[in-house]
Amino acid sequence: MSSPLEPAPVEIPGGYIRPHAKYPPTLKSMMRLGTITDYGQRQYSRQGGRSSMFGGHAYYFFSDASCEDSGDPAVSAQSNSVAIVMDPTSPLVSAYLSVQHSGTVDPLVQLTDEERHLEAESDVKVMVRAPGGMVETSPGVGWVFWEKEEQERGDRRHCGVGVAMVNADESTGELEAYRGGGELLFGAEEPRVGSFCSIIEDDFIYSWGHYGIDVLLARVPARKPWDRGSYTFWNGEVYVEEWRAATPVLKDVMHGAVIKSGLFGAGREWVVVGCTQWADGQVMMGGAATLEGPWDLKKVCAVGGVDWIYPHQWVFDEARGELMVSWNEGKPAVVVAGRLRLEMGEPTYWKEVSINHCSLAIRQHLSPGGPEVATICARCAVNITTEGRWVMPGFAAPEDVVPLHLRVEGINQESVDEAAVLLRWKIEMKMADERRTADTAEGTRRRRSSLARALDRILH
Repeated sequence: MSSPLEPAPVEIPGGYIRPHAKYPPTLKSMMRLGTITDYGQRQYSRQGGRSSMFGGHAYYFFSDASCEDSGDPAVSAQSNSVAIVMDPTSPLVSAYLSVQHSGTVDPLVQLTDEERHLEAESDVKVMVRAPGGMVETSPGVGWVFWEKEEQERGDRRHCGVGVAMVNADESTGELEAYRGGGELLFGAEEPRVGSFCSIIEDDFIYSWGHYGIDVLLARVPARKPWDRGSYTFWNGEVYVEEWRAATPVLKDVMHGAVIKSGLFGAGREWVVVGCTQWADGQVMMGGAATLEGPWDLKKVCAVGGVDWIYPHQWVFDEARGELMVSWNEGKPAVVVAGRLRLEMGEPTYWKEVSINHCSLAIRQHLSPGGPEVATICARCAVNITTEGRWVMPGFAAPEDVVPLHLRVEGINQESVDEAAVLLRWKIEMKMADERRTADTAEGTRRRRSSLARALDRILH
């Protein structure tokens, strides 16, 4: 039988949390991997290089791709093109799925008959780009936001933004985009919705796009991104219908992506990776608790290129603090990739000490921030928090409810173990005090009851 001055030998639930990358991000090393090349061994000049996972395959999106092996690279240029990564373990090799004999790549988002007619009958060159990549809303089905631009005698006019449905053949990886009649969702003077990136979360498509040098955030139900009236915009607090009331979520960022990532651990699962509008070749990173931000972007390193910096989650293991990024460099332009390795934080050990069975007085006495818990935290160099909800003893906890407990976390397992044992000791000592007090009170009550009965006999 254990002494009331010693904690009972009860197993205390605990575990280990793998370390994540330090925040703010700190670079440990940067390795240049090489140029992203064509499987057919043709030489292409191209910009962009964002990747998207779609239908179980990884794809690269390129802008202004032209075949340097053709007789006239300018004639072979395509404003948007997509190449599939045939082997994810070889991320530097991709293949165009539709290429003409001359080496000219067929675009994913094609011109309409009306736009082809305009080009044939005038000096206008119509360019359709898809800089924000694809977003998959169901297996092998999704959407791509495209931007339309017209060029005439050196003058360029931004026309607006539309959206096209994309279907993937899951066996071959071939893609088909349906643009319809080329209708614009947003005009030339409105935000370039989807130009920065798009993701799906909780049955909504979230699309970041530029308006001047700022990036605004729009969202639309995933089932109807073609419906202009269904779009709402983040105003810093809620989503509103009027885009003019929107608040920028990013500033001075040219290219990049918002990704859902475990790179920086809980509380910063929404990560931005990109480059500034000043084309200075700096890789910028920042994390936030929500996809609306706010983000405080930090410079991680400089790369050989100047812009079009993108992250590629599917290549390396984020749990090791590794991430592939790509950028553009050279003339003619090529897309180059590198591996970032970030400094890792310390591992976290934890223990859970139940207080659900304790009286309200004990629960209040051992609340985090109180003097006794603060003393244990200081002595053991740990952090103690309250988790769960109080459940009446003898009753089952409701679904998804964890009974009330104290959670001990620290970077040293022995210190966490010691703190958990001290908490158990405190609990048992206080419960023993309550029992002694209750026993004393019951004894006093019984003695008073006996005396009352004796007096009653004497008087009657």
